[in-house]
Amino acid sequence: MKLSELMENINPSASFEGFVTADDMVLAIDTTAEQNAEVDDYAVVQVGIEGVDPSLNSETKDKQYVRSGKSSTKTATQRQFGISGDMYIGDEAQDFMLSHRIKYGTGQTVIVNYVFFNMLTGKGEKGKATVAVNSDGSGNSGDNAGIDIQLSKVGEAPAEYTYSSESKNTLLASISGLTLSPAFNSRVLNYEAETANESDTITATAVDSVNADVTILMNGTEQTGAITWSPGNNMVTIVVTNGDTSPTVYTIKVAKTT
Repeated sequence: MKLSELMENINPSASFEGFVTADDMVLAIDTTAEQNAEVDDYAVVQVGIEGVDPSLNSETKDKQYVRSGKSSTKTATQRQFGISGDMYIGDEAQDFMLSHRIKYGTGQTVIVNYVFFNMLTGKGEKGKATVAVNSDGSGNSGDNAGIDIQLSKVGEAPAEYTYSSESKNTLLASISGLTLSPAFNSRVLNYEAETANESDTITATAVDSVNADVTILMNGTEQTGAITWSPGNNMVTIVVTNGDTSPTVYTIKVAKTT
């Protein structure tokens, strides 16, 4: 599950007050080889997971001073996540962490970007961690195969982070009516298509289908029904607006063939 899917109907509030359960805490990781995914596309560590067990292991140094006695100075904090649960094949986060490349990789090859935050307030942290797989199938006969994975902070301290749903408020969930090239992806804004039809009806649905407005234009003119094509290339623009958030603009260059 991607983070955007988990948070689709959840609106964090900085003013939230109340108890927090372990299920309110979200850990999501970048599963791309290049480690350059948008946060909304991170994979949530969730399916089959009993706990992520976040810990902050502080290090101190003690000194004895004249007449003041012993004094402790905090020198470092090591963030770790102990991920335990049952193996589930087909989950993006588990498949990535239990891949051969990660299990036997070393150094930079097993470092991932992560976010960890409270879904009630949106507040948390964003950083980098080393993935160490300690067990990938433990258990007795008849039991689910268990996993034990540890994520440990690497490099500088994680940055303070607040999840915001604004990044998805002006994205499209789908475009239908044409065969697009490349295949539709909410974060890909430019497409091409071919059609032999005199006209086609294009339908675009926003991720935030409740609050977002979607406008389809043909050569700058708003379209409310089937679009009639001119020979050659036609430019379709789809604009998604949502309150004061900057609009997202998708374009489709449609080639009318004979």
